[in-house]
Amino acid sequence: RTFVDATGTSPKYGKFGGVHHENNLLSQAHGRLRMLTAYMFATAGPWARGDYGTLLVLGSANSDEHNRGYNDRYDCSAADINPIGSADKALVREALRWCADELGAPVLLEVAEATPLSETEPEEEDATDEADMGMSYAMLSRLSSLRKAGRLGPLGAYRELRDGLDPAAEVAMARQGELF
Repeated sequence: RTFVDATGTSPKYGKFGGVHHENNLLSQAHGRLRMLTAYMFATAGPWARGDYGTLLVLGSANSDEHNRGYNDRYDCSAADINPIGSADKALVREALRWCADELGAPVLLEVAEATPLSETEPEEEDATDEADMGMSYAMLSRLSSLRKAGRLGPLGAYRELRDGLDPAAEVAMARQGELF
């Protein structure tokens, strides 16, 4: 409401007719509000229970998303510690499946199998992380591996991945490398 009063404009998500800047503004505000809420509970939680100290806020950004730049400052990357920060999406899912089995926590299997969604925009069937990023997590992991372990830049990664592709697939691969 403060923004609307100050500017006389009311931003809309892109799905509802807004332009890129409006969508970005609303998505970032949502993510930062989530971070603020997490730190508020981490700080006030012990006090509200008659205890002292503060809790740690855990981050939820994985390395694939970080390498792609698919995160907002002060959202899932804002944390005291990030246990999955150096793990790619495949490793996170593998760890969740293992924990579900070994710890007898079936809810973790549900998390592992869930479609990753952008929680900062209104939910729709096509509002997946992969659609937002323009590539699958499998491709993102492959590009990340080529960049980190293979020490390849965008052109080197593209050359590595294009071998054996038909011309149409090669164009699609070039787009993936450009997005990364």
